[in-house]
Amino acid sequence: MSSTWVVVADSARARIFDFDETAWALTEREDLVHPESRLRPGEITTDRPGSTFRAVGPGRQGLDPRSSVKEVERRDFARTLARRLDKAVDTNEVQKLIVMAGPKFLGDLRDCLDSPTRRAVSLEIEKNLAKHDAREILEALPGAG
Repeated sequence: MSSTWVVVADSARARIFDFDETAWALTEREDLVHPESRLRPGEITTDRPGSTFRAVGPGRQGLDPRSSVKEVERRDFARTLARRLDKAVDTNEVQKLIVMAGPKFLGDLRDCLDSPTRRAVSLEIEKNLAKHDAREILEALPGAG
């Protein structure tokens, strides 16, 4: 029997469900949380961006960080989730993945997955349903009646 997981995630939480396609049922297997993604930027870091002298004119100007702290935390969680999924595919714990996440997190996750895991992804759904119940997640799957 082929094992299928439905992975429902946002930047702070990922839920992994076993999907029984015959009974059209989900059983929650894991709930991964990344509380740092829920913190406000000032709670994550106290450093302010550096500053430099202006190219033209007197005085200094602040440097903008290339990525916001929230983006860094979102990508960090995507890497953590990707490592979990990569391991599951590598050890044959799962053969097929259905991934549901908002567009930004889905893109970050996709970038972090290794090649075998990307091939195991049979469907991507751009919806953030991480806080929804199993019934609502099932209704978002194609073929839900």
